[in-house]
Amino acid sequence: MNFRRGWVCLFLFTLTAINYADRVALSVAATPIREEFGLSQVQMGYALSSFLWMYVLCLIPVGLLVDRFGGKLVNGLGIGLWSAATVLTGFAPNFLYLLATRVVMGMGESTSWPASNRIIREWFPASERGLANAIFGAGAAAGPAIGAIVISYLVAAYGWRTGFVAAGSVGFVWLLAWVLLFDQPERVRWLGATERQKILRERDGNRESTIIAGSSLAYLLRQAASGACSSPKGPRFMAATCC
Repeated sequence: MNFRRGWVCLFLFTLTAINYADRVALSVAATPIREEFGLSQVQMGYALSSFLWMYVLCLIPVGLLVDRFGGKLVNGLGIGLWSAATVLTGFAPNFLYLLATRVVMGMGESTSWPASNRIIREWFPASERGLANAIFGAGAAAGPAIGAIVISYLVAAYGWRTGFVAAGSVGFVWLLAWVLLFDQPERVRWLGATERQKILRERDGNRESTIIAGSSLAYLLRQAASGACSSPKGPRFMAATCC
């Protein structure tokens, strides 16, 4: 893997690490939050799971937005939204405010996987995508491991509100670097001509890359249905799998 594509992997690794570190902030700070707001076990369960409510609902719409607007914009908007929600959690005056910020955080975090997979598709030759996906996915383990230690220290030393403000602020640092340095390989300035041509030539295997101007959920479902029923194994196999 060329070292310039390695920088793209670093961007995606740190994006996922920040994503998952921000998720664990509430778990780390659960005890002081529960004591301050006088929450029951059930209410705490709502708070801990609330970000997943919008996360699940937003995944398909986010995928369509990625197809239309690209990974740079969607990832940037996503981390901006969830980082702001994480910071605002640190200013929560009551349980309902806390719940609302966690729901908004889930909306923002739903962007990472669809947008980052699009970026891997655009930036990496087919022969390197396994490694790129492994590095990107490793952030999901590194984030909670590092975040739990750092946020625990901040909560213990300075209070739970400081932990959320600090965790959310890291995302804005990442966003600034993303806006200034990242773009598609066709447009980014720090990529040499030879490397650019290699990416464009090999990201569809050995075929010259083309960019599809648009897509839709209906189109994808039609492709899946037609692909499932066009088996070379004969009518008996198709009858078993398509009916």
